[in-house]
Amino acid sequence: MQIPYVTIETLKALKNILRRYPDSINEFLPFIGPKLTTEIIDVDGKVALCWILGKFGQCIEDAPYMLEKLIEDSKELQQAHLSSCLVESTFRLFFKRAPETKKVLAAIFQEVITNC
Repeated sequence: MQIPYVTIETLKALKNILRRYPDSINEFLPFIGPKLTTEIIDVDGKVALCWILGKFGQCIEDAPYMLEKLIEDSKELQQAHLSSCLVESTFRLFFKRAPETKKVLAAIFQEVITNC
């Protein structure tokens, strides 16, 4: 079952809302979970989710594991924009939650070195 296009657009709109009003993240936390990483197939939707995870990863319990799933899925896509967003988000999250993100950071470095 794929996530509807409307939901992908909603996720991209949420990214823009959180850029403007970052203090409102707590209102959206119930809607951001691991299920999103498995259902989003659109590159722009993945980029939006990736940005949210990097920026607000300290608030999202499963953020490192969601980023790890996005990195695994991005191997097939090989989109430069998504790869750069994954690297940036992983670094941001590493500085907030280093022990949990160490493995993810190593995975993204390996991916970048292998494919770029």
